[in-house]
Amino acid sequence: MKKNSRCVLAALFVLLFSNLSVAEDADPCASLPGTLTVAADGFYEIGTDDALYKFACMVNNGTTDINGRLTADICVNACGEGESVLKADGTLNGDGFNFTQWTPIGTKTQKFEGTFDGAGHTISGLYVDGAEYAGLFGYVFVDNINGEDEKGVVKNVGI
Repeated sequence: MKKNSRCVLAALFVLLFSNLSVAEDADPCASLPGTLTVAADGFYEIGTDDALYKFACMVNNGTTDINGRLTADICVNACGEGESVLKADGTLNGDGFNFTQWTPIGTKTQKFEGTFDGAGHTISGLYVDGAEYAGLFGYVFVDNINGEDEKGVVKNVGI
């Protein structure tokens, strides 16, 4: 009986730790809706709010040197006629619970190092609550001191 108990415990131990290693390797952005396509020049094409959230997730989870380009204007929250995240007086329109929370692109440990080209498009309706650095981008890596290729370029985008 003891021998069978040890075998069962060993099997459970192996099963438990094999599942943990799979979970660690899982892509945290894969479960987000939407898809990102890559253009011939290597830029991710971002034309929907889902694609924008997926791009941010990829950067914030370690793929910091990717490039993105907007292909359309994007509105995340309160985009109907006469709707807005903020009222005319600058206060929040509602309680904020019905808004999709935005996590800025780039974190303190995962700074954005790629190029983000807005291509003249705008992003509106972002709702950030509680972030240390709030905006479309949180942290962007900038190092052009040595004349090397530019990192962390954000251009041609309206917010």
